[in-house]
Amino acid sequence: MANYIATGITVSFGTLSGEILDVDRANDEVEAQDVTHQTSSNEWREHSATNALKQAGAFTLLAHWGGTIPAVGTTDTITVTMPDGGSESATAILQSAGGFSGKLGQKITTEMTFLNTGAPTHA
Repeated sequence: MANYIATGITVSFGTLSGEILDVDRANDEVEAQDVTHQTSSNEWREHSATNALKQAGAFTLLAHWGGTIPAVGTTDTITVTMPDGGSESATAILQSAGGFSGKLGQKITTEMTFLNTGAPTHA
């Protein structure tokens, strides 16, 4: 896995616009099933990921207030493009947005969380 310097990362999602300050992507997860049975060896629990549900990690963006933020509940494709041209796309729901933080003499910031629905695409 390559390491990226955050300068030059771009994000697109519907009508979203503004100055992006920070992008975080949570880990993908799998709901491993407990398959422990009476003959499990050495009294240790056993788990299986066969036919288990997977969840792509959510995206969280921190941006300066003042751009265009789609309505909470909007579903669209989110694409994060790295400085080297690599990207990740997924259908996502804007799960939370609208709160803000402002410090005296500083620009106001806002945080948005996008919940992925389905498998992400890596390019």
